[in-house]
Amino acid sequence: MSNIQAAIGEESSEGNAQIEIRDEQAEGNTQEPNRGCTKEIDEEDDADGEKFMGTVGGGMMRTLCGDMEEKIISLPIDGSHLCREVHDTFFGDKQNLNPLAIVPPRLESPEELFISKVDKLLLLMMFRGSYLLKKVNIVEKLRALTVLEISGSRDWKINLPADFFLQVPQLRSLDFSGTGIESLPDSFSGLIELRRLALRQCSSLEQLPKLAKFAKLEVIDLFECTSLKKIQEKSFMSLKKLKVINFSHTKILKLPIIRTLGNLRLVLLKGCSALTGMRMLRQVSNIKVLDLSGATNIREIMYDCFEGAESLRELDLSETRIQYLPPVDGNLQKLRLKKCELLRYLPDLRRHTRLEEIDLSGCKMLENLPDLSALQKLKILNLIDTKLYSKIWWNP
Repeated sequence: MSNIQAAIGEESSEGNAQIEIRDEQAEGNTQEPNRGCTKEIDEEDDADGEKFMGTVGGGMMRTLCGDMEEKIISLPIDGSHLCREVHDTFFGDKQNLNPLAIVPPRLESPEELFISKVDKLLLLMMFRGSYLLKKVNIVEKLRALTVLEISGSRDWKINLPADFFLQVPQLRSLDFSGTGIESLPDSFSGLIELRRLALRQCSSLEQLPKLAKFAKLEVIDLFECTSLKKIQEKSFMSLKKLKVINFSHTKILKLPIIRTLGNLRLVLLKGCSALTGMRMLRQVSNIKVLDLSGATNIREIMYDCFEGAESLRELDLSETRIQYLPPVDGNLQKLRLKKCELLRYLPDLRRHTRLEEIDLSGCKMLENLPDLSALQKLKILNLIDTKLYSKIWWNP
């Protein structure tokens, strides 16, 4: 622990044309993720003369040229100047187009693109400002679609018809983030192949349909759905493949039961001020990050809450009203308890030999520290605005 600093820490798929959707949070990044990207990762397609077209530069959509025998299968487009092109001329001969991304889309409907063989399109992404979009009935024709993303326009308030998703049963990723959508239609419940559901910053969304049948679901991202008060399921135990739960800055009162979810990695409940308690993590053996910071109604965490959470690396309980921290089975790297003004006791931390940061700033009731001499990797110990600030000590 010789390198310690008493300082304030910083805040913190299948087939020939596979699609990779990078999810920053699933990789341990709890900040705002990239909006998404497409990537063909099977390079053997080059032998067949099929090409993935890279991001179009210079803010312009450039008409493709070169070997006319090449088959374009993936096409990202900067849509800022899309209106300069004649859509049926540009898209009409793209017979094998699979993924299509338009950023931002200056369209009232995707049908304006005049895409031939639209039923073969695997991915449709229109994001960062879909403010002109008035209808998305093209989805009825996209029978092979696996990824649908229409995001980034809070003014998009289309009421989707009840049968909207009936024609896209293979959908694996659905993202309506940053839109004014208020609810998902009844046909949503038939998307049993869904892996990723992202409705970030849908501030008008008040509830979700039931998710119990979504056995392949890996990511649920409802960050800043500020009108969301209730999750219909009492338990997520049927979602065995679930890896990421992000309900940060929602108004949920309870988190569904998550114990036994062996694939769960991230549970993000930051700013959930209506949340009154934390579910047991027993047998959630692979969880790496738990963030309850700003959950100001949490007053107690059960003594055995973290029992079996052996992989836990980051624990943030800042601004909660807990009086003591129960023992943690994992080997933590970051422990943040900033402004836990009622916190009086810390457990034995000697087993957490990977600890690099402990933030106790603003813990005004804390009078003693446990033995920290075994924490040789500890770099930051923040005791500002505590009774301990003037009497920090440790064994050499």
